[in-house]
Amino acid sequence: MNRRLPSEFTLAHDYCEYLSNGLADLLRQGEEMGSLEVNSRFEDPGMLKGLRDGETLELLAQLEQQGYHDELGDILLRNTFPALLSDMHDFLSEALRCSQTGRLCVAYSLLRKPLCENLLYLEWLLADGGTFISKLYNGPSEELVLHRPTFREVAIPRIEQAVAGLSFPGLHLPEFIYELR
Repeated sequence: MNRRLPSEFTLAHDYCEYLSNGLADLLRQGEEMGSLEVNSRFEDPGMLKGLRDGETLELLAQLEQQGYHDELGDILLRNTFPALLSDMHDFLSEALRCSQTGRLCVAYSLLRKPLCENLLYLEWLLADGGTFISKLYNGPSEELVLHRPTFREVAIPRIEQAVAGLSFPGLHLPEFIYELR
């Protein structure tokens, strides 16, 4: 690949690639370990037919109608989390390729989505996954939009909740994280 990246940025760029590849590894390992699978027992064996036939929307509606709310939430969570990580990885990887070849405007544009949107959705999942999944599934979709005038008032408490669940919560300042983005 034609590298136009100045040599003083090579170490930082390589580290970012390492972190991005870590996301891909996290997804791969989660899949290999079965962490993304849902194991449930259904009273109606016909429910499993819907899974095999790929009638996803009908199956989700049927789960909801028959009162399998926990299973429905688990299915949505175990599909939303890897989808957000995969999307984040794709955008970061492409941004790094653009940066490496000197297309910085494109790189910065590509970084905006994973660093501003995907991270906030992941924090929301960590802080209050039930509400996020409910809003994602039940709508209205406007409640998932991140560019409202009150965004700061919503984002910082959500970041605080997510950071509180980390091993060393005091190391991460929610205001700083928000401003950095």
